[in-house]
Amino acid sequence: TRFSASDGCRLVMVVDTSLDQQELRDRFQTAIDRVASGNAYVSATRGIYFTSTSRPIGKIAFMFPGQGSQYPDMGRDLTCCFPGAMEAVEAVGSRFGQTPALGEILFPRPAYSDAPQPADSLCRTDVAQPAIGSISLAMLSVLDEFNLRPDATCGHSYGELPALYAAGWIDRETLVSLSVTRGRLMADAGKNKDAGSMLAVKAPVEQLKLIADQIPDVVLANINSPDQG
Repeated sequence: TRFSASDGCRLVMVVDTSLDQQELRDRFQTAIDRVASGNAYVSATRGIYFTSTSRPIGKIAFMFPGQGSQYPDMGRDLTCCFPGAMEAVEAVGSRFGQTPALGEILFPRPAYSDAPQPADSLCRTDVAQPAIGSISLAMLSVLDEFNLRPDATCGHSYGELPALYAAGWIDRETLVSLSVTRGRLMADAGKNKDAGSMLAVKAPVEQLKLIADQIPDVVLANINSPDQG
């Protein structure tokens, strides 16, 4: 609670609690000696990091990924260590409304056969978006616990929703509801239809519009930047 990013000195120690007392004493003494020397540098010697700096502190931006960033067991370590992170995943899971449960898909049990596994469904839009949203919420809960808050947020595609939440423009219930609903509606729109394919082209957008207009059944679906669509 007393942490301040504006403090001029910082000492961090990574300590293995299985070490014997003498080894721990030696490491603490090494840290004390390093601070006493006044050397302003960072070193990973024996898991000891010390820095003293007067550099101006920049602003913090949080960036949130879109669909395609998901994978089985993402965020597992966070949810095991931080109750708030697990609670965030459960909050989305309670609105997921599918079988298997979202937690079973995110953190699948070890498989001993080649049969389809719950994690395989992470590629589906109606699963991927709530899954990414739940882990984004989990990460935000951990960062908030350490009093780390963004000065600016941004997101790619689906990631715009967690970005809006992190910026304070929507509340958590709205983020959870939108994540589940958006994924479901997008998945429903593609059912029993040819999903087609997508091609990313690096060229001026105005030129891409002219090309797309001349090809049947081709649309400029995403404008990623002035020179890519």
